[in-house]
Amino acid sequence: MKCYAISYDLIGPNRNYSKIHQAIKDLGYYAYIHESLFIVKSSKTSNQLFDILIKSLDSDDKLLIIELGYNATWIGLTDEVSDWLKSNL
Repeated sequence: MKCYAISYDLIGPNRNYSKIHQAIKDLGYYAYIHESLFIVKSSKTSNQLFDILIKSLDSDDKLLIIELGYNATWIGLTDEVSDWLKSNL
């Protein structure tokens, strides 16, 4: 399985964060990194993830999905998120 960074920006006045959050969580094993960034471990391609998540967004929202490599550095994340990253990247 691959890891993907999923970032979004909800633009319009009817921002439904719970809808996009639940759609991302339903993808499988994930870490909630910070406000608009998740990392998800999935056997799906980035295009397949996009097709799933776009249904949870409005037409003016933004979505970015990037397949991650195996090198990462961070600071200020919780121990839980740090442990998830160490185990999955």
